Amino acid sequence: MLALNGLGELYSSQSRWEEALKVYEQAVKIEASYTDAQLGQGQALWQLGRDREAVQVLTLAVEQLIDREDVWRAIAVSNLIQQIERMQDLV
Repeated sequence: MLALNGLGELYSSQSRWEEALKVYEQAVKIEASYTDAQLGQGQALWQLGRDREAVQVLTLAVEQLIDREDVWRAIAVSNLIQQIERMQDLV
């Protein structure tokens, strides 16, 4: 699954959205709760102009992420880093 997600990320970085979507869909079929693949799938759908499908997939991913404590911790750390960087700019 990690290999599929990595391949999806590679295709996404090259704007090869159809190919990215196919591998993200494969990863989600293997593990329906794999949020990284769902997020990639949503991004690929969005880039392909399939907005409604993208919103559905991204909504499912966000619903799964809301319950994960590690995600909230990462958000808090990211916010703290941004605040420190802004403070350094003022010095």
